[in-house]
Amino acid sequence: MEPNGEKLELEFKEAVRKRVTFNLPDDGDRVSALRTVGPPQPEGDWTDRTGADSNHAAEGPGPAGHPLRQPTALENDSTYMGEQLVTDFSKAKRPGMSGALLVGDDIEVSSSMKGGTPDLHPLVAEILDELEGDGGRTGRGHGRCAEVGAISNHLWMIDPDATMTRTEAQAYFERRGAATIAHTLTAQDTLQVTAACPSCEYLTDKLCVATIRRPPPDMS
Repeated sequence: MEPNGEKLELEFKEAVRKRVTFNLPDDGDRVSALRTVGPPQPEGDWTDRTGADSNHAAEGPGPAGHPLRQPTALENDSTYMGEQLVTDFSKAKRPGMSGALLVGDDIEVSSSMKGGTPDLHPLVAEILDELEGDGGRTGRGHGRCAEVGAISNHLWMIDPDATMTRTEAQAYFERRGAATIAHTLTAQDTLQVTAACPSCEYLTDKLCVATIRRPPPDMS
């Protein structure tokens, strides 16, 4: 993990432990406008738009209590999604990853996307294209990972008209506190926690989302 990622993860855990919000820089109208974006609504306000054209599974956000106070919640949701992949897809069509995205007190889950053409939120597509265009190291499933699906779905939910700027998205995730965790399916159909690939590391870093390789310690 890059030093900036480690610093972000520590700040994230500390902020949640104290149950305080992140401090935002004074960014004028952009931040003021951002404050009108509230927490996602679990019912009637979510769509699996990103992976609709691919072999993919996802579930909208639901309240679970913060996983830094219930340490296994984030990993359990990702694990549950991984188990569903084994039962719901044939091996030929099965996505190889499951993941969970925490935003504030809400957790939503997503698998990776196999086949088809993902409908990425423009901010996600822009960041991933930026990495590829600059010749940066990308992951094997560039743009199709579970973390990408979860983040893109969340952005489609809060920004369906795709008008949010990158600065606003960064401030939104930073203010609410966001993190991802992912699992890969092994050849034996078991699940193991996996670190973010280079593409997901770049995406999460640019959007101020922490990545967790293991369930965080109980800090209650």
